[in-house]
Parts: sequence; structure tokens; C-alpha cells
Amino acid sequence: MADYYKLVRDKEADFADLHSRMDTDADLYHLKPYKMVDKENREEPDVENITLNEPAAYAHQAQAFLSSAKSQVAIEGEGLSDKDATTIETFLQALYRAIDKRLQQRFMGDLRSFLVEQICIRGIIACRFYLREVGEEFIPDVLLCDSRYILFDTDTDGLTWAAYKTQRTKEQIYNEYGLETDSATSTVTDMWDKALELVFIEETLAKSQAHNLGYVPFVIQFSPLGSGLQDAGGLRYKAESIYSDCRELYRDLNKLGTVLNTLNIMSFFGAMQYESAAGTAAQRPARPPYGKRVVIPVEKGGGYKAMPINDIKASSRLLYSLIYNAIQRGSLPAVEYGNLGFPLSALAISKLTEAKDARFQPRLKTLEAFYEMAARMLIRNT
Repeated sequence: MADYYKLVRDKEADFADLHSRMDTDADLYHLKPYKMVDKENREEPDVENITLNEPAAYAHQAQAFLSSAKSQVAIEGEGLSDKDATTIETFLQALYRAIDKRLQQRFMGDLRSFLVEQICIRGIIACRFYLREVGEEFIPDVLLCDSRYILFDTDTDGLTWAAYKTQRTKEQIYNEYGLETDSATSTVTDMWDKALELVFIEETLAKSQAHNLGYVPFVIQFSPLGSGLQDAGGLRYKAESIYSDCRELYRDLNKLGTVLNTLNIMSFFGAMQYESAAGTAAQRPARPPYGKRVVIPVEKGGGYKAMPINDIKASSRLLYSLIYNAIQRGSLPAVEYGNLGFPLSALAISKLTEAKDARFQPRLKTLEAFYEMAARMLIRNT
């Protein structure tokens, strides 16, 4: 059994670069607070950090668009009568409703919403489908797998095994497997091949049972967007998320926002020059010239002047425009958020909308392929 877990451990190393990219995307999606750091990765002091909401707004808009697309079950086959096709369609529609109902009873939303979020943020969608009966109760058992934590391998016939890793509390582990653990949480790996289900708690085998399916009951689909080059470490660039064109730009946007925010704060308490007949030998005034209606006596011809930073402000505005326009080209135009600062013709708006539709078409195709594979597996499982 140790060899089984070695398969999982070795595959983790293969997927490390891809998982690193997924972690970066999750930080963007959840608006992880930006902190300006130096080349040594030390946080810069005396700056007013700001985290702009562009990546989250883009993700929510993308998910809303994909969720609004209507889906329809259609069964076709050589020699298949209309009556048989209708029966299968009705069966699948009822089955998907039963799956959603069971997921909602466990406060896990519904299958479509989960898949849409995954194809947008992770770039890979995965679920385990296992229909079973307990006594007279039919259980449409579907495991929603966050693809950041699924590992698998394939051969020419498809999946050879798949494993899903989750963090479970000691209470959850005891309730499901009857095992006591020392840690408050432990990593549970649920691994399936074509004949066995194996459950590991950390690296210790906790459960092993045979199944009679004859296949690995997981459906996994990659987004077609990304690189197909076979370079070393190329997996990092496959199955891209919606952030593929803007990933680094969001960091630069937050950096620039932080610079501008810091300059704004400095307009209240910024550095100043004190001119005096004594020149550089002048003693610095004990009291800074801040505050409303403050009067400070100075030498004739001397006084306080703001440090010259107008060029910095002007170049910052130009850079902001460049970055923001680049982000729009790589995500969604401002018209999709209803916040254009200038009028557009109906034709121009139509062209922008068409470009948006084309951007999401590959992800809709991936969802379509997933549902088709899932339907075939569910029919095979009944």
C-alpha cells in the first residue's frame, strides 16, 4: 500500500508549478492585501498600501456571464428512437436536480456554480461521480473537487488513478472512519483507481475497499486556454485561469495605487524645504509647519516650499493609464461594468460585447465537454 501513496507524493512534485500558479490566482481572487516590498522582500515602511478590486470584479463578472448561459440536455445516437432519447434526457435532468438537492442540503451550493468558479479561477474542473444505494435509498454521491487539491495520472485510455486531498478535523475523521487522531486537523487523501478506493490519513492507510466500476469515477477537464508547448515545467502554463493575461499587471496596478495613495497622504504631511540665509547650516525648526491657520515666522527671502514632485505625479497618471488599458484588453472592457466615462455608439458597444463573448466561449466549451463526460459516466454507473 505504501506504493500507492508514493504515486500521490511523486505527482505532487510534478504539479508543484501549476499549484503555485493557482495559489497566486486565489490571492488575486480573494483580494489578498497588497504590501509594497523591496528587492529583499522586506515590507517598505511609511507607505500607504492599497488593494484595488479589479481582479475580484472581473472574476464575479465572468462567473455571472458563464452562469447565465443556458444549458440543455440533448441525447443523440445511431438507432436511438425519439422515445428512448427523451427518456434518457428526462432521467439525466432529474439526476442533476437530485445531485444539486443533495449538495444544497450539505450547504455546498450547486454543481453548475461550483464548475463555473473552478473553470474561471483554477482553469481545471473535476468531480467524482458515484451513484450508490444504501438499503432502499438512492444516493447520487458527487464529490466537488477543488482542482488545486486533486492529483491524477493517465494512460492512453484515460485516468489510471485520481486522488483528492482535503484537510479534515479530528471529529470529522472519527465520525467517518472511526479513527482517533492527535492533531486538530489532518490531511485526508481519498484515492481511487480502476478497482480500489484507498483513504490515507496523512500517509497512513485508514481504509481500503474494492469497487466494481472498472474505471476511475472522476471527470476532469482542462480549460483549452494556455500554452501547449512541451517545455520543462510547461504544466504551469496549461489550463489557464481568467487571469492569464493580467496576472502581473494586477500587482503593478496595486503598486501604482499605493504610490498614488502615499503621495496623497504626503500632500498633508509631505517633505518640505526650509530656505534660510544660513543655507545648509541652518538649524531645522523644532515645530513642523503643519496644521490649519498656522502662522510661522521665517527669515526674509526664506520660508517653506514643498518638495518638487509634480513630475512624479504626472508620470504616475500616464503609467496608470497604460496599465489600466492593458488590463482591459486582457479582461473585460469598462462598458461591461457600466462605468464608461464617455459615450459610445450602439455599434461600438455591440463590438465590445462580441469580443467578450468570444473570450468566454472556450470555457463554455469546457463546461459542455464536462457535462457530456459526466452524463456518460452517470449512465454507465446506473
